[in-house]
Amino acid sequence: MKIIECSPYFNESMLLDLKVKEGSTWIDEFNITESDLTFKYDYKGYNLDCSQVNHIKIEGNRDFIKTYYGFKRAAPFFGKKSGAWKNEAFQRNRACQINQIDDDDIIILSDIDEIIDSRYATDLIELVKKHKIITIKLRFTMFFMNLFSTNWHEVFTYTPRDYAYRVFLIEGGYFKKMRFTSNKLRRLGEGGKLSSTVFCFDQFAGFHYSWLGGYKSALNKINAYAHDLKDHGNEIVDSSDVEEYIKQKILNSESIFDNHKLEITPADACPKLESIERNYQEYASYFI
Repeated sequence: MKIIECSPYFNESMLLDLKVKEGSTWIDEFNITESDLTFKYDYKGYNLDCSQVNHIKIEGNRDFIKTYYGFKRAAPFFGKKSGAWKNEAFQRNRACQINQIDDDDIIILSDIDEIIDSRYATDLIELVKKHKIITIKLRFTMFFMNLFSTNWHEVFTYTPRDYAYRVFLIEGGYFKKMRFTSNKLRRLGEGGKLSSTVFCFDQFAGFHYSWLGGYKSALNKINAYAHDLKDHGNEIVDSSDVEEYIKQKILNSESIFDNHKLEITPADACPKLESIERNYQEYASYFI
């Protein structure tokens, strides 16, 4: 039996190192896809530098698209659209195109900033054997590792509680027969479409360490990933200086999403990954 985790990568080097460190005791391979273009078709080059993963390079000019024609939600209802979402889907799906999968293997689908706590590995493996496909709840932080989201499911009312149904652990035999791509499975999960069909482990079994790295990192992400500014809400759209807006939000420990509430938990009292608890000083700068 092999356990293979599959994730797309932008430039989150610290998080990738943390994911590998945390998973090293139970995950056999990490399939990480990286493109030399952002989802919005801007050049960025290859940034990944980690010898412990399978670095799968995507040639953006060959595999990504800048625009395409399709249906729109507003008049004229058909026209040119950004290829960003299609590019994200391609990169996520490419990560799990594995040459050889045995029926008893386990495939993990995740993003780089979604990290499973290794202390739950044994329980999760047994549950995958029983249910064939499972998901987990994640503690969701923003900007800092102890600045926790409290109401994400209220801001986006269709999404499941506890940031579940984003990360999936799937038995190899089930994965090979699955009628959904990795990206489609994630979109269905985010949209609350799998709550009655996919088993969810009843404890928090990992962390979604989102938007780490300061305001410049956050600005780069906004400029690179598939979402538009309007997806974050009216406040950021109406801002005359997006960079300054993001900087002030981080300084004030506030979210860049409208009506999204964040709460600081003291660093010495908040839950952490096992590898962070063992070496807190290495990650101290990511706590507020």
